[in-house]
Amino acid sequence: MTNTHQCLRIACALAALGLLGVQLDAAEPTVPSATTEKSNYEEIDREVQRTWREFCDRLRADDADGALAHFSEYARPQFAPTFRTLGTQLHKLSEGWSAIRLQSVLDDYAVYYVTSSFDGKTTSHLITFARSGDGKWYIESL
Repeated sequence: MTNTHQCLRIACALAALGLLGVQLDAAEPTVPSATTEKSNYEEIDREVQRTWREFCDRLRADDADGALAHFSEYARPQFAPTFRTLGTQLHKLSEGWSAIRLQSVLDDYAVYYVTSSFDGKTTSHLITFARSGDGKWYIESL
C-alpha cells in the first residue's frame, strides 16, 4: 500500500467518524489541492458519476465480475469474495442508495457521499474514487 493510499484511507476513516472536516451536504465540494481547478469539478463529477452508474447497473444485473471491474486494482481483491458469494443477491446491495454527491477532490482522489435506507434506518457512507494512470476513475473504498 502506498503512502497516498494509507493517507486516503486514514482521512476517510476520520471523516466517517466526524473527526475530519468533510462538509457533508455542502453546497460545493471542497478542493484542498491547488492542482485541481474548480472548473474541473463538473468534468470529474461526470466521469465519476458514469463509473458509479455503470457499477450500479452491474450490481442490479447480479454481475459480480462486471461490478468488480469498477474497483481499483488495490480494492478489487477486498470485495471479490463478498461479491462472488452474493451471486444472484448482488442486486440488493444498491437498493435504497441515494444518488452520490461530490464532497472533495484531492489530485487523483475524489470523495463522495451517499445515504442508504434499510429497515427504516438511514445511514451515511463515504465512497472514495481514484483516477488511474489511464485516466479512468475507479472505486477505491465503499
